Amino acid sequence: MALDYPALLAQWALPQPYATRHLVGGLNNVVLEVLAGNGQRYVLRIVHGADAFDRTRATNAILRGLGEITLPFALPSPLATPSGDDGLRCLDDGHAALAVLTPYLTGTLPPTDDLPITTAAGVALATLDRALATIALDGDTPPSRPTYGAMVFQTPAVPDPIRLLTELPIAPEERRAGVAMLTMLATSIPTLYATLPQQLIHGDFDESNCLVADRHIVAILDFEFCAPDLRALDLIPPLCWWAGQRYGTGAEWPILDAFVAGYASGLTLNPDEVAAMPTLMALRDATSFVYRAARWRQGLAKPEDVVRSLRGLLRRAEWMSAHRPQFLEMLQRNFLHC
Repeated sequence: MALDYPALLAQWALPQPYATRHLVGGLNNVVLEVLAGNGQRYVLRIVHGADAFDRTRATNAILRGLGEITLPFALPSPLATPSGDDGLRCLDDGHAALAVLTPYLTGTLPPTDDLPITTAAGVALATLDRALATIALDGDTPPSRPTYGAMVFQTPAVPDPIRLLTELPIAPEERRAGVAMLTMLATSIPTLYATLPQQLIHGDFDESNCLVADRHIVAILDFEFCAPDLRALDLIPPLCWWAGQRYGTGAEWPILDAFVAGYASGLTLNPDEVAAMPTLMALRDATSFVYRAARWRQGLAKPEDVVRSLRGLLRRAEWMSAHRPQFLEMLQRNFLHC
């Protein structure tokens, strides 16, 4: 049975009547805009999965901690029900889910080819990461997700991603390249986590997760993947997404440089973190591949979705192989001033 949204929203005692419309959501969530009877706008997020409660509890604890820090942008802080809960357990088409209500934050998505706004986004992420470094999760609050390193080789639905490559309809050269990439990560991940700084990171800072007004970043959204991990990993998703389809065209470089310059103005990575960035980019892409493979195993995705993710990983690896010296020089110039 589908959710009865009016009955659900009544649990927050919002003024009726309610008007709702679907917004763009992620793979695991349903997201709706809610207009309450008093004209106030909200966002209702339906988080799916048996572990939705624990994941959301961790996210909400982080947002409450950030709410005690003065930041130059708004955050999607959860609204408590009259009984004091941050979210409500529910069933959506018979599946366990959790409903979370937040204020509707205004602004527009940033254009990724506007370099000053791209730099401002880098500054905003550095500001957020400095704040996240001051927050410690309660020992009773499990992290919202495993580390990226654990997700590659410790996802229960995909215990052996290298073996998985033999099951996909891909060319032999793609299989060999995928094996080489995953083998490199299997060797590198323990050293990365033993040597590089760790803290809470946002984990998914792409252009769809921040809002702009008057050419300023006014809100950062979607803390679903916020969890303890390698500090330098928080820079990887925006480097992947802001340049996006421009990789390999030459147009990626001004965008990468603009974002890194903004980030470096507020937070400095150490030389070991800078040197590890090519490997961290491969790690992030590998987690995306394994995540989609797990959904395929669970009957939630098609094999072509997994193949598409693998090919994206391999294209980025080819780009990095061709441009590694230039990529590292750009990072060193911004972070190490050399």
